[in-house]
Amino acid sequence: MSGPKLQNFSLPAGDDVEMTLDIGPDIVGAENDLTGCTILWQVFGQTYGVPDGAPPIISKSTGGNGITITGTDAQTAEMIVDRADTFGLLGNYYHEAKIVDGTDNEISVTYGILTITNIEINKGTP
Repeated sequence: MSGPKLQNFSLPAGDDVEMTLDIGPDIVGAENDLTGCTILWQVFGQTYGVPDGAPPIISKSTGGNGITITGTDAQTAEMIVDRADTFGLLGNYYHEAKIVDGTDNEISVTYGILTITNIEINKGTP
């Protein structure tokens, strides 16, 4: 198994976005899958790439809160970020995703900077 992946990316503010989180055998091992695990993705305010210590601005998880485990090998997950999650948030934020297995072991999957960008057509209400 390898450590978490640094992944910087951007999303347009006020858009509905579906993303695939490919966890794969590098993180959970080829013989394992995500069945019975909890996946948590959170976005925080940040300074110089370090979370600012405040509660998360966006939080998604399995169990009906925006993340669904998918794939024939159960090593990927689909994540929905609703337009209301990012509406009015412009700038750079710290994000991270982790897996919590059935015995409460936590495995960091990815982290990095999420840039929420302004798209002119999305300046209305959510």
